[in-house]
Amino acid sequence: MIGNLLVEDSVCERRAAAFDEKGRAVSIFLHRKIGKQWARWGDVHAAQIAQLAPEQGGGFAHLESGEEVFIRVASLKGVTEGATRHVQIVSEARNGKLARGQTVEVPPHVGDTFETWIAALPFEVIGKEESRKIGDETITAAFDEALAESVSLPGGGRLRITETPAL
Repeated sequence: MIGNLLVEDSVCERRAAAFDEKGRAVSIFLHRKIGKQWARWGDVHAAQIAQLAPEQGGGFAHLESGEEVFIRVASLKGVTEGATRHVQIVSEARNGKLARGQTVEVPPHVGDTFETWIAALPFEVIGKEESRKIGDETITAAFDEALAESVSLPGGGRLRITETPAL
């Protein structure tokens, strides 16, 4: 399958959307260029091991950005507090929990979240990304669809995605 990318760059952020050969948005990307940069899935960062906590099943590390991540014990074999390692984010921070990482030997894309996102797309990209003006309707529509509270199903019906007290 082959697809294309539309990219919208502004002073403060980069938004992008990937489309399949039928023109359907299959993935979106957002990167804010100012303020706190949260560790995103797939990112690789240099980190310092701050504290080993085997009773919690791992340890804590500080990324260059200052963000703290949790690393499972299996990834910390032979590592001591204060050591510097490359850490790949395997789960983003959510609901008050830290991002989770694992140590890696050779970083694939240190600090380049956009290239990591492109590499994870479910298809080959045609050529380079196409640059669009700020407020592009196609990119905005892809973001609106991805953030919608309900989704129309191909066979009929709708799926509502909302928080519930039980979940």
